Amino acid sequence: MNVSSCAYDKERRTLIDDNGQPFEVSDIEQFMTYLRLNPAYIIDLCSRTVGIGEKAWVANVGDSRMYVVGKEIKQVTRDHSLVEEMVRMGEIAKDAAKDHPDKNIITRAVGAADKVVADFFQVNLEPQDYILICTDGLTNMVEDQDIRSIINSQRDVAECAERLVRTANDNGGKDNITVVVIEPF
Repeated sequence: MNVSSCAYDKERRTLIDDNGQPFEVSDIEQFMTYLRLNPAYIIDLCSRTVGIGEKAWVANVGDSRMYVVGKEIKQVTRDHSLVEEMVRMGEIAKDAAKDHPDKNIITRAVGAADKVVADFFQVNLEPQDYILICTDGLTNMVEDQDIRSIINSQRDVAECAERLVRTANDNGGKDNITVVVIEPF
C-alpha cells in the first residue's frame, strides 16, 4: 500500500501535491463537493471493469474508514483523530482508544481550514475482496471480525450493508451509521 498526501488550495482552486504541483482531477469542484457530502472518501477504481490484481485509490480526511474485506479485514485509511494520533505515537494502547473520552476530537476535516490535506492510499484488490466504507457508528459497535463475517456471509451488497447497520443498532447504535459495501469484481 502506497501513501502520499495532497492539499486543496482554495486560491488556485486545485489540489496540489507535496511538491506544490497541481494534482490531476477532472472536476475539482465535483471532487470537493463529494468530499463534503460523503464520509470523506474518494474511490476511483482504475477501470469500469476491474480485473484480477486491479487497484483502488482512496483519499481520506477525517475519521470515517475504508476497509478491504476478504479472507481478512484490513483497515486501509487512518483516522484523523486525537486519540488515533495518541495510539500511533504509543501514548495509549489501541484497546484503550475505543472508550477514550476524547475519541471524537477530529484533527483533520474538510471545511475546517482553507486547505485540507488528504491522505492517499493505493490498494491492490483480489477477486474475493469487498470494499467497505463506513463511519465510526459501525466500527464502534461491531468488532472487525464480526464485520468480516457478515460481509463474507452475504451474497448481495445491499443486504450486507443493511445487516451491518442492523447489527450496529442491535449492539446499541450510539452514533450515526453510514455503510457502503462495494463488490469491485
